[in-house]
Amino acid sequence: MRTLLKYIYALIFLVIRKYMLRINQDFAARIVLYHSIAAGELSDFERQIIYYKKKYNVISLSELVNKLNKNMPVKGDLAITFDDGFKDNLVNAAPVLKKHGLPATFFIATDFVELSGQQELIAQYCRKALGIKKVLPSLSWQEVNKLRQEGFEVGSHSNSHKNLARLEQQELCSEVKGSKEKIENKLGAAVKHFSFPFGGLKHASPLLIDQVKQAGYVSCSSGVRGNNCQSSNIWFLRRENMEPAWPNLMLEAILQGAFDRR
Repeated sequence: MRTLLKYIYALIFLVIRKYMLRINQDFAARIVLYHSIAAGELSDFERQIIYYKKKYNVISLSELVNKLNKNMPVKGDLAITFDDGFKDNLVNAAPVLKKHGLPATFFIATDFVELSGQQELIAQYCRKALGIKKVLPSLSWQEVNKLRQEGFEVGSHSNSHKNLARLEQQELCSEVKGSKEKIENKLGAAVKHFSFPFGGLKHASPLLIDQVKQAGYVSCSSGVRGNNCQSSNIWFLRRENMEPAWPNLMLEAILQGAFDRR
């Protein structure tokens, strides 16, 4: 019932928007966020990827941040991101992205990656750290490196996937700077972008943002819905959480601001 109401709201929004000028939206970019992409969701995921490719100028997160830093127009730009570090990101999502020639950034939680192949520990991590009931395998370091070698960006999603807003400075530094250094050591490549776990307003803090800046990242992504324009804060980029099952009508409504957090 709740999903049906969302669809109805999306349709009403789109009809009304045909008669309204939303200047702030027209000159803004969007960042979409995915987590796991199951094998049974591949056709829907590809449908959405085709939609993005047709409707938007899909660019890497690095290119988008660079344009925002230079105060360049970002109208129609869209970046694709993934959080956590699920194995299916490489097995299912990456081939679809490569097929259509689209870039993406994969944010990984290093503790999760280091559990690769340890089924019981992964089950505990999924339940306790990620808050999900399904047991979803993690990427291994070799597989993370394969993503990088295939041209995708790899960012940090912390070490342990804790609520970073609750941590003291020393532990926070380990989660932010420590995870960056760990990934860089494993991949032999710079890590530019950070996304904080859970992604809500209450999951960030001034201390966290300071740590992200000091660690040498160039951006920090949230999970708060909204656009990113020339005046946006690159230390709190907004992203649109997406589900492969959602129809294109829902995507259109989301990307045009129907569910933006004000």
